[in-house]
Amino acid sequence: MSEKKPGWLRRRLASLEATGRRVMRDPKQVGVIARERAIRLWMLRGGGWYGLGYVITFIVLEIRMVVADAVGSDDVVTFLGQQALEMVFRFASQSFLNGLLAFLWPAFVLDYMGGWGIVVLVGSWWVVGRFVAPRLAKLVASEEEEQS
Repeated sequence: MSEKKPGWLRRRLASLEATGRRVMRDPKQVGVIARERAIRLWMLRGGGWYGLGYVITFIVLEIRMVVADAVGSDDVVTFLGQQALEMVFRFASQSFLNGLLAFLWPAFVLDYMGGWGIVVLVGSWWVVGRFVAPRLAKLVASEEEEQS
């Protein structure tokens, strides 16, 4: 009889705990972890132009959410307490919403830039396909070789 796979929440909590332990051992790992997660998210979204736009939009929305919370807090202790509670409750739903909004990133570019948005979208598609995506793909491949 095979073992039952742990549920989504248990896997998330275990991942969060492992990340916390990794950061506690070496605080410099925060940047490495952020890069690993961004690359993983980019690969999950196809690893190309659209996926890169998705990741950038998602990160911007997440940063805006945290900054808005920080500005709205009275002090650092309150802010950290709010973040701890929100990580469990609101953060998950807000991140889900940010994920859905990030799918619409081309519409945000068009809305923000008007007619020039089309030029930016086409130009960015060419630049990402020609220069960025191949370099990111090589980076991912080299990291996978190092891990195996």
